[in-house]
Amino acid sequence: MALTKRYQERGWGEVSETSYHAFLLWLEDAMNNEFLPHKWPQFDIQPEHLHTVAVEPGPTQITQLKPELPIAMPGLGATLAAQLPSIISDELVARGDYRMPVHACGYNWLDSNDSAASRLAERINELMHQYGRNCQQVILVTHSMGGLVARRCAQLPGMADKIAGVVHGVMPATGAPVAYRRCKVGMSDEDPIAGAVIGPSGQEVTAVFAQAPGALQLLPTQDYTPGWLRLVDERGAPAMPRQPVKDPYEEIYLRRDRWWGLLREEWLAPKGGHPITWETFARNIRKAGSFHQRIAGSYHPQTYVYYGNDDKHPSFESITWEMQRGSRLNGPNASRPDAFTVSSLQMHEVRDDGRSPIYVGGQAEAIAPPRGDPDMPVKTVQTSYWELHCRMQDGAGDGTVPVSSGRAPVMLARKDSIRQQVQAPGFDHEASYGNPLTQQFTLYSLIKIAAKAKRPLCVG
Repeated sequence: MALTKRYQERGWGEVSETSYHAFLLWLEDAMNNEFLPHKWPQFDIQPEHLHTVAVEPGPTQITQLKPELPIAMPGLGATLAAQLPSIISDELVARGDYRMPVHACGYNWLDSNDSAASRLAERINELMHQYGRNCQQVILVTHSMGGLVARRCAQLPGMADKIAGVVHGVMPATGAPVAYRRCKVGMSDEDPIAGAVIGPSGQEVTAVFAQAPGALQLLPTQDYTPGWLRLVDERGAPAMPRQPVKDPYEEIYLRRDRWWGLLREEWLAPKGGHPITWETFARNIRKAGSFHQRIAGSYHPQTYVYYGNDDKHPSFESITWEMQRGSRLNGPNASRPDAFTVSSLQMHEVRDDGRSPIYVGGQAEAIAPPRGDPDMPVKTVQTSYWELHCRMQDGAGDGTVPVSSGRAPVMLARKDSIRQQVQAPGFDHEASYGNPLTQQFTLYSLIKIAAKAKRPLCVG
């Protein structure tokens, strides 16, 4: 019962149990189980790092860490240790001044990250009031979209000073092309299990995303490398100029005169669902663009970042539509539209059920069962001049966020706000905090941030 009450007080029930529960327990233990720095098991404390100090009055002696010594963290492993400066003994001592209870703050990922940022600010203010003199600042640890929320929160009046630092994990710093792909062809060929929740086809995804500002804020931003959308012909040669040239909002997301625009207008009125107008969708896209502009290059001055870089967890760096010859049952020599014509077709000129491929020309044709067997099901085949296939992942990452977006903070941050940024293999996007390397990097970052944080007034 006491444990249930603690979970409620800490907000742990607001976040996914499968993704975060074990990490929250580990972090709570790592930050609050022992307050003598030289006894922390995550650090390689050797006898030569220690000295004893007499405490007056009387013969009492205490053991302390010697100052200005580098202290190893074996749990970082060779990959991360090579990317990071050492923890210094003074930083461990400074961190030892704090109890650091772990709280969680959930949010509605479909709602605007502006709203989530305001909710996070309210939670921070509530906690600072709850802990009073014992809490002068908080540290934020974020996952994925939560990084966008925290960046916006730090921009709100007075909030940056209440935040000692931020740890960002697998953040889509400049968005992710997979968000576009899911609106076009769904998730059935990418991840059938997740697709059953988010949407197996573009129709289902569009019905949700189009009226969800938060989901649209996951699309590639104006800072994502231009030209991430392309069409190639059957020989692999470019069939149209790569998009966007500059502005993804006008050139792709709000494009109504090309089949490769973000979504089909008729999908805004799902069967049995609540329809919205194109104008409502366009307003949400422009809100997403405004949000992207507001947080572009903006990071808290004490920011630590990790991202995935693993070929075993491929991600979509770009989206490629590939032209493949379709089947025409009325003869193999039928004239086919050229690549330029295909690239210029409008939404109503292609046949699209929200899955890959999209068809150019032809129709769905029923094939009668052999010998007229009434018990055999009637099969349907799609005939076409061209099949437009949306290729699978083309880059490394964590399975969701591509490397280019994961590593963007250090490249785009204004001022010198990124203290450390590391890449690591071996973890999937959603479960990234279950990986021992990311846990150790989080602990490393918390030590570094706490050493520079405002001391609680109760310490003196």
